[in-house]
Amino acid sequence: MIADVGHRCRMNRPLLVATMLLSTTALHAAPTLCQKDEVVAFSCQTDSKNRIVSLCLSKDFGAKSGFIVYRFGPAEKPELVFPKSKTGTQSQFTYDISISAEHIREASTSTVTFKNGGATYTIFREIFDATVQSEGIRVLFKGKETMMACTSEAEEDLSRLSVLWKMERRCGWIDNPTPGNWWIEDSEASWTISAQGGYQADGEMPDFESSWVRTNGYHGYGCACMTAQVDHKNKQIKRYKDVKVLPLQRCKSDKKLKKR
Repeated sequence: MIADVGHRCRMNRPLLVATMLLSTTALHAAPTLCQKDEVVAFSCQTDSKNRIVSLCLSKDFGAKSGFIVYRFGPAEKPELVFPKSKTGTQSQFTYDISISAEHIREASTSTVTFKNGGATYTIFREIFDATVQSEGIRVLFKGKETMMACTSEAEEDLSRLSVLWKMERRCGWIDNPTPGNWWIEDSEASWTISAQGGYQADGEMPDFESSWVRTNGYHGYGCACMTAQVDHKNKQIKRYKDVKVLPLQRCKSDKKLKKR
């Protein structure tokens, strides 16, 4: 025991730093720059000189509460902390997830993007058939992209960022002319919900039962409202929920909608 105490007394600074790091990451599955009073949304050690990339949330994180912060660098001293202020951080980050299917196997890509100093940073996580294929961070600066991959599976809980999605209420004609093709037409535009062999929104359409005009077997059109995340540029519904089937008369009497 005496020899052990003497050995510990001679510990140099790197060992002290390592001990401090272990104490701050003991509760985490991967190296992290998140603090004890924060929640890990994404964190891993990268192949860039073993530097760590971490996306951290306050415990009270929400659409209008708490904060989100990005940190990157060595464990003992992060090289980049963004943003500097913990006020209004939600508006500076964009979270997205795309899902596609190949036969019975599912693929998904989750991304968190922000801009700083003329560069675009994208944390990414790609999964295929329930297995992580690639994850890390990409930095695009002056047309050149640099990728730093995680050297082991990241600790992540990116779904917490879904509160950043801006959801809108959309009401109008729901069209399903052929299998796999759905869109909603409101007073503003016709929004693609899903296209066979192409775009697939994240959600599930209910059974319209009797409130449905059949134009091709069980296919046709109806009237409904939904809460949706809308891609205004591409006229697409990215994901939706709370679909409410309405009587056909509701859409027929709406003068802002095209007549059917």
